[in-house]
Formats: sequence, C-alpha cells, structure tokens
Amino acid sequence: MNYSKNKIYAVLLALWIYIKPYTLILFLGIDLTTIAYIQYLLSIILFVIAFYINNLKINLNLCLFFFGYLFLVFFNALLVDYPNYVLIDGLAYFIIFLTPMFIISSSLFDFDNFIFFWYKLGIINTFLLGIYLFLMMLGLFSYGDVADLILPNIIIFGYITSLKKSYFPFFYCLTNVVAAVFWAGRMDAFSALITLFLFFIVFSNSKKIKIFVIGIVTSVSALIFINLNSIIIILLNFLTNYSINSRNFSLLENQISNQDLFSHFHLANRDIVYNTAIDYLNARYWLPGGFGIIRNLTNGFFYHPHNLFLELSLYFGVFGTLIFFIIIILKYSNLKKLSKEYQYKFLVVLGLFYFILSQSGNSFFTFFASILLLSILFFSRKKAFIN
Repeated sequence: MNYSKNKIYAVLLALWIYIKPYTLILFLGIDLTTIAYIQYLLSIILFVIAFYINNLKINLNLCLFFFGYLFLVFFNALLVDYPNYVLIDGLAYFIIFLTPMFIISSSLFDFDNFIFFWYKLGIINTFLLGIYLFLMMLGLFSYGDVADLILPNIIIFGYITSLKKSYFPFFYCLTNVVAAVFWAGRMDAFSALITLFLFFIVFSNSKKIKIFVIGIVTSVSALIFINLNSIIIILLNFLTNYSINSRNFSLLENQISNQDLFSHFHLANRDIVYNTAIDYLNARYWLPGGFGIIRNLTNGFFYHPHNLFLELSLYFGVFGTLIFFIIIILKYSNLKKLSKEYQYKFLVVLGLFYFILSQSGNSFFTFFASILLLSILFFSRKKAFIN
C-alpha cells in the first residue's frame, strides 16, 4: 500500500513542476491574473490530495517552519506602508511552497520514484512542445511560458542521459535544447547548455574523455564566439525563409550590429530593476527590506529583481544572504551523507543550474528548481534516498 502511495506522491510532485505550463494551455485565452489564481488553486489541490494520502499528518519541523514563515509575513505587513504587496508576495510564496515541501518532508516520498515520473512527464511534454511553440508564434504564449515547459524537460533528460547513457532521453533532450536556443530566453538557453555540459562532466567516469570533451567544447565555443555575427545572420536567414521567428537570434543580431553586445546585455527593462534594487540597498547600507519591497519600489511593475544576490539581499540583507549561503553549503554536505552518489550529483548540478540561471532569471521563491532544492535540503529524510 505504501508503495502505491509513494508513486502517487511522485506523480503529484512531478505535476507540480509543470503546473504553470499546464494551466496556460488548459485555460488558454484567460487573462494572466486569473491564470495565476488558478495555478495557486491547483497547487492547493495537490497539497490537499497529498495531505489526505498521508492520513492528515504533517512533519513537525515543516509545521513549525510554516507557522514561523506566516508569522514573519504578517508581522512584515504591519511594519510597512505597502502591506498589500507584502501579503501578495508572502502568501503566494507560501502556496507555491506547500506541495513540494509537504511531499518531500513525508516518509512516503521516494526520490527515485519522483525522478522516474518526472522523466515520463517530460516525454509527454516534449510531444506537446510543438503546440506550445505554435501558440507562441501566434502571440498567445511568451518566451518565458515556453521556457517553463522546456527547462524542466532539459534537466531531467540531461540527467537520465548522463546516468543511463541511453539514446532516447538524449533525443528528447536535444529536441528541447534546440527549442530553448531558438525560442526560450537567452539566459534560459545558456544555463541549459552549461547544465548539460556539467551533467556530462559530473557523471563521466573517464578522466581522459572529460579532458577531451572540455577541449572540444572550449574550441567550438571560441569559434562560435569569433564568428558569432556571421552564424546568427545565417541562422536568421534560414529561419526567415521558412517564416519562423526567433527572439533570441533577433536580439543578438541587433546587439551585434549596434556593437553593444556587452555594454547593453541586459534588456527587457532589467537594467532598471537592477539599478533600483542597488540604489535602495545602498541607501539602507544593504540591510533587508522584507517582502514586497521590489513591487513597492517599481510600483508593482516587477515582483523580483531578476538576480539571485539582489533578491536575497532585499529579503535578508547582505549579511543574511551570506549566512543563508553558508547554511546551504552545510546542508549539501549533510545531504551527501544521506543520499546515494548519483542522487547527490544530480542535486548539485540542479543547484548549479539555478545559480547560473538566477543571475538574470527566475525568482528564487517561485522557480521549480530552487524550491525543490530548498525542500530537499531542509526537509527530506534519509528514507527518501533508499530504494
């Protein structure tokens, strides 16, 4: 009976990873605010199912964390003149945390089962990818919406390919990588490619092969960089001939033609939010600002500063951020004792993936990879890693 519950928990957690892209396509045409509410509702439903399966029991440490977290949110709201922003962020994060943290803290959670069902969902999602790209071409999805489907696929296929040395996951991985390079964000594509390289290096048993591949990748990367303008123009011409648009290559071509590839690398108004966050932190001597601060500073235009260090510094201050990273390192050290080698390697690469992506990407408090890692590092049990 417990084995069946383990599988249900694995399915629920795998579904949670893809809850945003699934909601977008199931409720196509609905405004984004309503979509967000539906996502929160579905997250709560997943939690309720998991809670019921676990006989309405909850891990004591997790329960204390939830109570402490909610106390901080409401206390924060009382101290500032923008309580609505504080409650919007704080409660939204809480709902997002609920399902993964509860499932992973349970004795029913099995890491390998979770990976298996994540892989199975990834296969289904790869076949759905064409629909997402078509809807993106019609202007119904953004590049970020497509990335929410592609990135979890690349992570799981890269892991299974490296672990099993199998052709099928490699084919699925390649399909998603190509889609990421052309139609996801530039940082999405870059972090995905680096992560696949890390998977190979971490899981390869031959030092000679590692050195050879590093040499090849370095040489090819240098050649691509030297001839980047010509390569982008060739690819854009190819895509144009087939009436296909690629935001990534169009932006890169425009930056190169204006000779500002590095001087204006951050687009989509991110320079604005970076400067706003830095100015605020400098004025406060890098002391914490708490929940909702970036919404308040940008009049609700941004909900996170698109940079991991800035985001954590806004919430915890610079010293709190340093302490947080030290705790994460210690938790990783402890996890190495609890998990098997291949499981630990996967979680290390997953952490590096998010670290790279987060330099100009998704929020630490809403992205699947960072939340999975937080849940596993702080609430998982040794039983989760034993078959």
